[in-house]
Amino acid sequence: MRPAEPAVALRARWQRTKDSQPAPELTIGLLASYTIDPVVPYLQLLSSDVDLPVAATVGPFGQIMAQCLDDHGEMARLRPDVLVVAPRLEDLPAGALDGAGAADELIGMADAVLAAAGRWECCPLFVLPALPWHAPNGVGDAGRADGVMATANAARAALRAHLSGRPGVLVADAEEAVRTVGTSHAFHPVMYRFARIPYSEEVFRELGANLARLLRIRYAGRPRTALVDASSLLESLMDDSVVTFLADLRAAGFRLVLRATGDPEALWDTVVGAAPQLAHELLDGWVVDARPATEQLAGVVADAGRLLVLTADPALAALAEDVDGASALLLDVAPESWSSAAHAAGVFDWLPGGAVRVPERRDRPAAALSLQDYIAGLAVSVGFHEVTAGLRDKAVEIVARAKDFVFGLPDPSGRLTATPGRQVFAAKVTDRTGDYGFGAVVGMDCAGDRCTVDLLSISCPVMGRGVEDTLLDEIVRRAGDGGCDTVELCWQATGRNGVAVEFVEAATRRTWTSPTGREIKVRGVEVH
Repeated sequence: MRPAEPAVALRARWQRTKDSQPAPELTIGLLASYTIDPVVPYLQLLSSDVDLPVAATVGPFGQIMAQCLDDHGEMARLRPDVLVVAPRLEDLPAGALDGAGAADELIGMADAVLAAAGRWECCPLFVLPALPWHAPNGVGDAGRADGVMATANAARAALRAHLSGRPGVLVADAEEAVRTVGTSHAFHPVMYRFARIPYSEEVFRELGANLARLLRIRYAGRPRTALVDASSLLESLMDDSVVTFLADLRAAGFRLVLRATGDPEALWDTVVGAAPQLAHELLDGWVVDARPATEQLAGVVADAGRLLVLTADPALAALAEDVDGASALLLDVAPESWSSAAHAAGVFDWLPGGAVRVPERRDRPAAALSLQDYIAGLAVSVGFHEVTAGLRDKAVEIVARAKDFVFGLPDPSGRLTATPGRQVFAAKVTDRTGDYGFGAVVGMDCAGDRCTVDLLSISCPVMGRGVEDTLLDEIVRRAGDGGCDTVELCWQATGRNGVAVEFVEAATRRTWTSPTGREIKVRGVEVH
């Protein structure tokens, strides 16, 4: 087990090693109501450190429900082994934290996630949302039973109770990561404003570490035998706090084996005289002989399976990491720090039922509701505005940020100027969860009986809400008003815009009619 590294050190190590990571054993899909991409390097690197390499893919943010209800969406096509879902309480519909609505929203979301996991035959991992950064009433919120923090705690407890005890369901807690870092260093309001990244790198590091630990005990299990290196820890073993720590390991299900190189009788006499409880009540085995340490460790692994070596010797710790089936926890010689070091390293992590090598395959449950019902319940409203000089900067920002739903033609910012015969308009989107502002932009030329759309960019926050169809309805309406019989949707593959290409292909299979009754043919045109 590596000692804990700060986020900056892990980031640097990731940059050095990301192109040489081992082949993944698990595919991880991540859905969040915010930009969760910063967690990926920590999750992948720390999972690899515990010999469980993973490949993590982040779905469109703000689309947890839409993705889970769509069996043709990006996450459904990925078919991950593990589906990580991470909502924020602040991203729930407006007013949800003013009453019982937050719990209902989270439980409804959880049901959709569980149903999707059943259909996709993957393991759901739900991240309990952290408490809000601040309450509107400041310190006065603490004394209110209906305050934001009380409501948030109740919603978290309701969600935990709803998920608890379900076979194959994993639960992590973003609040643990925030608490470890400290609230004064956990939140990043500037990054949230510009990129919807609410947390600092250290929070994402802690969250990634906790996810990696959960996956390790889920799919690899934990050692059942702890090998105590008497050669480096002998003096510390005489401390009462060490006996308590080792007793805690025994209570957690570990077998304790003492290891040293030297005279076994002399060592036994020393241990019995100084720590009789350790010798007579706690030790399950004894490996003290003249063999090299590598042979001793390999022998214990062969007899007892996966092994955790407790040592203060860096050389032995390095040897243990090279022995298949063994890992090491490098301890300080000060015994009072051992328990906290072991907890921080995940030594005591445990899940009921033991480890499984592949995600459990479950019967397909009925979805909590359909994608169409979900979109209808959002009460989405889309307003269209011509892109004039006052709106141009916002349109430039949309086309710069959009990556997944774009038509992909070169120089999209250069296509934002309206001319006679060319229309450029933006879509402003609101729904019951909030006001998204301007989230899409379209550029189209009408000439003769043909309308050519060479720019369509939709930002991630408004995807999956039916905005795409509403935009095409507006394009068809404008084409009909301009006397066009055909709409050509011009696209170019970017490597990331598969969802836009699929939308074009689906649009060409439908019959479109303008509000005036004019039948409009929609064609897809791939630009090379």
